[in-house]
Amino acid sequence: MSGKQSAELDELLSRQLACLKKYGELVERQRTLIERQDYEGLLAVLAKKEKVIARMGDPARLKELAVEKSSAGQKQREQTGRLFEELIAKLDFFAAAESESMEKASGLKAELAANIFALRKGKRMLRKYSHAPMAGKARFKDIKG
Repeated sequence: MSGKQSAELDELLSRQLACLKKYGELVERQRTLIERQDYEGLLAVLAKKEKVIARMGDPARLKELAVEKSSAGQKQREQTGRLFEELIAKLDFFAAAESESMEKASGLKAELAANIFALRKGKRMLRKYSHAPMAGKARFKDIKG
């Protein structure tokens, strides 16, 4: 493996780690926004996460360079191995945090769906509400369903 390819692999790995750090910050912010139920901020965080994922680079190129570098000397293999272990550990941690916050988000989604259903049912009831000017009172018609 040439020095240029080795430098390219190290640059790709360091870029991946920097992107993962930013992604982790976004996952933590997403978790707090879900807890506070700030949905506008949550949409902005999700858009930023997509941009970070796009910036991470081509995983096929990273794998190709890693395979080439693995045939290099022992010291380079150890350095690359440490970087990959760190990368994988961070990916596992952020995947767990992501799934936890998505479970909370799906719970909020179900709660919102129940609230919307109740609101629609209330609107239906109000549509059947009629004023009785003669009696001076409002009354409900018979509601079926």
